[in-house]
Amino acid sequence: MTPTDQDENLKDSAQGLKERIASYEAKHQKPPSPNAVEDLVQAQRGISFAITIIIELIVPVAVGGVVGRQLDLWLGYKAFFLFIFILLGLGVAFIQIKRLAEGKDDLSSFPPRRSVKKAPPKDHG
Repeated sequence: MTPTDQDENLKDSAQGLKERIASYEAKHQKPPSPNAVEDLVQAQRGISFAITIIIELIVPVAVGGVVGRQLDLWLGYKAFFLFIFILLGLGVAFIQIKRLAEGKDDLSSFPPRRSVKKAPPKDHG
């Protein structure tokens, strides 16, 4: 075999491989979903809602713990106010989560949308 014959064989093999790859990709390619953007938006809303719930659980309890601990230090108690304010924080957290679940605290309309009314055109005549 001469070097040119080997080059031709390699070119033919490469072309055949490219055709087989293209055929495989065409056969196994998923058609784009007609609702792909809506699916992505729904997934992002779900993640946002989960993060909101986590924050609504952690922040009131943490604030209650800090306030309770400071009151205990200031008034000389061991953990009385810490316990009371952590329980209050848990109560606030569960009330907030209940409001979110019922849809009363809808975050999708924040900031509130304002309708802009256009003034009627003035007559300059």
